[in-house]
This record gives sequence, C-alpha cells and structure tokens, in this order.
Amino acid sequence: MDDQTFKALCDASYLSFNAEEKEEFTRNLESIIDFASTVKQYDCAYDETEDMEYVSLSDLREDVMLDSYPPEKLLENTEPFLNCYVIPKLMDN
Repeated sequence: MDDQTFKALCDASYLSFNAEEKEEFTRNLESIIDFASTVKQYDCAYDETEDMEYVSLSDLREDVMLDSYPPEKLLENTEPFLNCYVIPKLMDN
C-alpha cells in the first residue's frame, strides 16, 4: 500500500499512527486483503436447490417456560421509578 492511500484511509477514519504502528497496520491490512482476494476466487453463490441440511421447525423441541427464580427476589435491589424498575449503579468506570 502506498503512502498516499494509507494517508487517505487514516484521514477518512480519523486515525493516526507512528512509523512502527503504520508498518504493522499496513502489514496486517495487506494480509486481510490477500485473504479476501483468495476467498473471492471460490464460487459461494447460494443455491436454494442444494441440500442445506436445515432443521425443520417440527424437529425442534417445544419452548416451555419454567420457574427458575422468584421475581420478587430478583427485584428486591431495584428502585421503582415511573412504573419501571431501575437497577442502581454498582460500580464506577
């Protein structure tokens, strides 16, 4: 990748790099571009007639709700506010 293209990419994405970071970034980006070029060589077009080994909806188990924890226990540390429950902040960033 030439310097002009690199600068244009940095300007467009509001990024800046020192010389060492630029070298590593360029190397990684070229590796990604090479990989994408390799992938483009294969025909990955979707063919709806092909057996996609899908799972039929009738083969799935029924979704059944089970009681797992008492709601009042879950809500005991919340603070009611305007018909909602607010969880107080526990940690600062």
